[in-house]
Amino acid sequence: MRLLKIAIICFIAGVTSCNQPQKAGEDKRTEAPAAAKAVPSTSLDTRGTENLLSLLSSYYELKDALVATDAQKTNIAASHVLTAAETMKHELGETNPPIRAILETVMQQSEGIVNEKDETLDKKRTIFEKVSDNIFSIAKQSGLKNGGVYLQHCPMAFDNKGANWMSDVEEIKNPYLPKTMLHCGEVQDSL
Repeated sequence: MRLLKIAIICFIAGVTSCNQPQKAGEDKRTEAPAAAKAVPSTSLDTRGTENLLSLLSSYYELKDALVATDAQKTNIAASHVLTAAETMKHELGETNPPIRAILETVMQQSEGIVNEKDETLDKKRTIFEKVSDNIFSIAKQSGLKNGGVYLQHCPMAFDNKGANWMSDVEEIKNPYLPKTMLHCGEVQDSL
C-alpha cells in the first residue's frame, strides 16, 4: 500500500512537471533554483509595511506620469498618492506621530498637485519634489529594508538647484526634465 502511494505521488509530480512550459534551450535537469528575493521589511507592523509599499507604488505611478508629461495621468496618480497617504495615516492611529505628521504634509502636497492648473507641469513638478523628499523620509524613518527603492538625483533640475526623486528601478528616467534630459541623474541611495 505504501509503495502504491509513493508511485501515485511520483506520477502526479511527473505529470505536473511535464505540463510546465519550457523555454527554448532550457534544460530542466540542470536548472539552478532562483535566488529568493528578499522581502521588504520595516519597523512598522505588517499592515503598516503594506501601507508604506502601497504609498510607494502610488508614488511611482505619479513619477511615471511626470516622465510621460501627461497632466491628466499626473492628477490621477497624485490623487492615488493622497488616498494611500490618508490610509496609512489612518491605520497608524495615534502611533508614530513623526510619520503621521509627514503623511499629513504628503496629503496636502498631493492635493496641491491635483489642484494646480498648470498644464506644462512645471508647478506640479515643483510640488512633486517636496512629495519625493517627504515620502523618502517616511521610508527612512520606517526603517525600510529590501524595498527596491532607489533615491535618484538630477543636478540640473530647477535651474541647476538639483532635485531628488525615487524609483523602483536603477535606470534613470528623470521626471523633472523628461523631454530634454531624460537620463540625467544618478542613484544616491537605496532602501
